[in-house]
Amino acid sequence: EPVNLTALVELEMDGARSRYFIGPKNGGLEIEHANEEITVITPQSPLGENLMGKQAGQRWTAKLGGSTVKYHLASVS
Repeated sequence: EPVNLTALVELEMDGARSRYFIGPKNGGLEIEHANEEITVITPQSPLGENLMGKQAGQRWTAKLGGSTVKYHLASVS
């Protein structure tokens, strides 16, 4: 299933794993759930734009803040 609004994603960036919730607003809000930190991002944010439409297992490279970052979309729910 592709990343869309309200998706919860686990993303690996240069070897570090993070979890994000794709929300319509409140980007940057951090939530703790089941002892894990989840950051809310919007589809309009640079990272949100990179994630929209991608599917679990996909890998890609993108520029973020002047640096090139390697991404791996570990899971989408």
